[in-house]
Amino acid sequence: MRRTPKASNFSILILLIALVAVACSGGQAEEAGITPTAASEEVEEVPEQAEEPADAESAEGGEEETRADETSTAEAEAEVTDAEEDDPGAEEEPAESSIEPAGELNLSWNLTNIGEGIKPAFALDSSDNAHVAYLTEESVGGVFYATNASGSFEIETVAEGYFYGPVDLGISQDDVPFIAYHDHQDPNTFNPNLGDEVVAIAGPDGWQLVVVEDVGHDGWDNSIVVDSQGNWHTAAIDPAQFGSESGVEYATSAGGSVSVTAVGSGPINYEFGTAIQLDNDELPGIAYYDQAEKGLEYAKFDGSQWTVELVDNNGDAGRYASLVYDAANNPHISYFVFDGERTGEVRHAWLDGGSWQFEVVARLDDVLPGRTGARKITALALGENDELHIAYSDRNRVVYGQQNEDGWLLQELPKNSDKLLGQLVELEIDSQGMPHLIWYEVTVFAPTLIGDIIYAAPA
Repeated sequence: MRRTPKASNFSILILLIALVAVACSGGQAEEAGITPTAASEEVEEVPEQAEEPADAESAEGGEEETRADETSTAEAEAEVTDAEEDDPGAEEEPAESSIEPAGELNLSWNLTNIGEGIKPAFALDSSDNAHVAYLTEESVGGVFYATNASGSFEIETVAEGYFYGPVDLGISQDDVPFIAYHDHQDPNTFNPNLGDEVVAIAGPDGWQLVVVEDVGHDGWDNSIVVDSQGNWHTAAIDPAQFGSESGVEYATSAGGSVSVTAVGSGPINYEFGTAIQLDNDELPGIAYYDQAEKGLEYAKFDGSQWTVELVDNNGDAGRYASLVYDAANNPHISYFVFDGERTGEVRHAWLDGGSWQFEVVARLDDVLPGRTGARKITALALGENDELHIAYSDRNRVVYGQQNEDGWLLQELPKNSDKLLGQLVELEIDSQGMPHLIWYEVTVFAPTLIGDIIYAAPA
């Protein structure tokens, strides 16, 4: 259809007035901080980012996107976009904390930047030397190990390839480090038909890499512990995202050969973490999150079979758990409970007289879940006299606490930089009863996650 060029002067004048009015209203909206096209919604500025290449992160993301009906529960509930995940400026107004600690600690800390990497784990040996494992999640990435046994941290490469974190690290009674991690087993792309857990064991001639061979693309969200005989025990996820029904799997070298057993969790997604620990009889227990129940589960081996118990489903409870056993062989578990998109409680559950007891330790105000989001954000440890210690972290703070008869004495640790935290913390108590922590601070969000590994020791 052709338009006629004719218009009256009056019509032209009306049109010009309308255009001026629209321009003015847009300028007023910008001055008020409101985007005219979405004035009723809170809009977060997202910095311009490069498109993700086909490396470790994007390969995982591509596989997940092809399984829309199996999308991670955490990502679906939080409704976090990839842009928000990688945006260091995407903040919510923090919720006011209503939980008062029993008191404050005033410890002095020394912070050490060990090196570049993400998702670290660590343990102390019998001489209180720190042993640290961490990785990079690129298609040409690596697993790295560092120790300060010589007086300062020395770093070595454990393996090169295409890996996924977090990793975990355990120490044997003769101070040998064991590292557990997931190996995609294809250095060029994400292949759902490959992928296993690997246990790396330090030796005089280098690292021995033990592949925990099993059906499925398994071995995600590892945790490891070493018994008094030098046998390792791990918990890991064979993810529902890739079609597995197994969920939480237990692997061990006890008995002279490597064996893998499904503990009976049913289908479980990766990204929520696992926590394995040996009780006083050196029998394993595992704490994990069940997204179907939205609850904390506790699996226990009695020497012949596994039993699974739902501990807490009061709210969206149980992510990022940590497990210890006290002198009476009672399990204690710390974990996170979402009550908002990014907010929630750090809870402590323990078995006492055959029944589970619960307490709220504190709140976290900026926990971002998702593929590159939170992992081990709570950590429990016991001192020599059975006193309980805790650490927890979101994107903005790391907090350490000691329990006494009145509750929890807490202290927020200084950060090494003004960068956002990687939402992971681990805690160990030395022979003097003093805490040591590790976390990472994010320096690059895209196209791959990069950070600085920070070790905190008492000054």
